[in-house]
Amino acid sequence: MAYGQTGAGKTYTLMTMGEDAPRIGLLPRMLEHSFNSILADTSAEYAVSCSYLQIYNESIHDLLLPERTHLPLREHPTYGVFVQNLSRFPIQSWSEAWALLGLGRERLVFAETNMNQASSRSHAVCQIVIEKRVHPEDEEEEPQSRDPPAPHMPRPELDTQPGVKKKGSVFRGKIMVVDLAGSERVKKTGSEGLRLDEAKHINSSLSCLGNVIHALTDPHAHHIPFRDSKLTRLLTDSLGGNCKTSMVVCVGPSGRHMSESLGSIMFAQRAMKVETHARVNEDIDYELLASKLTQQLATQRTELEQWVQTSEARMAEVMDTSHSLISNYESAIQLLRERFAAVSRVHENKIARLERRCEESDRLLAACRACLPAQHGVSSLAALTAHSPEASAVLAELALVQLLLATAAPSHTPTPTPIHNTHTKHDTHYITHTDLSQACE
Repeated sequence: MAYGQTGAGKTYTLMTMGEDAPRIGLLPRMLEHSFNSILADTSAEYAVSCSYLQIYNESIHDLLLPERTHLPLREHPTYGVFVQNLSRFPIQSWSEAWALLGLGRERLVFAETNMNQASSRSHAVCQIVIEKRVHPEDEEEEPQSRDPPAPHMPRPELDTQPGVKKKGSVFRGKIMVVDLAGSERVKKTGSEGLRLDEAKHINSSLSCLGNVIHALTDPHAHHIPFRDSKLTRLLTDSLGGNCKTSMVVCVGPSGRHMSESLGSIMFAQRAMKVETHARVNEDIDYELLASKLTQQLATQRTELEQWVQTSEARMAEVMDTSHSLISNYESAIQLLRERFAAVSRVHENKIARLERRCEESDRLLAACRACLPAQHGVSSLAALTAHSPEASAVLAELALVQLLLATAAPSHTPTPTPIHNTHTKHDTHYITHTDLSQACE
């Protein structure tokens, strides 16, 4: 903000675009610094827009779209006071912004007075809105091509704060450059007619600005008269709100204007006591966040479907392998069962034959006992065979049966079968394999 007497150099200080660095105003320096910082930061996406207006005779006019006049002031609960229907043009470089502001300067109201050949008859306000959208996943992207910095201006260092970057966040900042019309005394300027009306509105709005600053610095003030003029209403946030305010006070070198210069310095002294509380304007871009979440959800759904398909294929392969193994095991078990049944049948047949042979042996032994004479005792098989030819035939058949038994079950040694003499109580003779063989011979 530039304040001072008419003709003291406010517009020159703010708006001049000279050929060398000492003759460059604050606004082009600020634009060049901002775009250099944007070029240096590749981790975020920036959007810069520009608005330019003038307050002429307590009426707001759009300098970029001159057909928009008498614009009203409105207040938003989040963004504060703003001008309704004020145009905003996007800009991509500092030179483009300066060209746009040059177009608006041509529509400012200037007039000649006794104190200034080109006196500003309105308050000019330039608004630069910068939006920063943080996208950590786009850090590898190259920044958009913009104009290089001016060769006569030093390249500033970017002051970044990586700790406050959040995905889906939008940081908004507004720079307001206010070129106030100069205060003037009518008896010195010699204003008449329209120039006199302009001077009245200028002095009135500057007086309201002084009252606001005085109320802001007064600890006992209960009311701040922001609504007394369009200028103070528009500068509500710049005076004691969410901002950082800098004021440039311009004074003339002539001793004739000592009182005006002293008043400007006292005004600046009071303004220095105004306390502001700046904070970061961070919003959540819910549309961007929703699109990111939708995209992430779609990606995860695709991955899940692919995983399900892969799992189903693997499960089908495992099931096929399991069924094949089970079938092989069942076939092997069935084959073992058949082999076991065959072996069991063979052994059962052998056991049945052995049982029949045993029965036949018992029958033959019984026949041998029946062939023995009841009145003669025999002490050996030789005597038995000599005494009874029928016993000799029976014993030969019995020896053959025992041979068959020995052949069928070689692991078991046959137990000698005792033959008891029914007429001799104490004489018992056991028939062995050797005896039977000798008898058969």
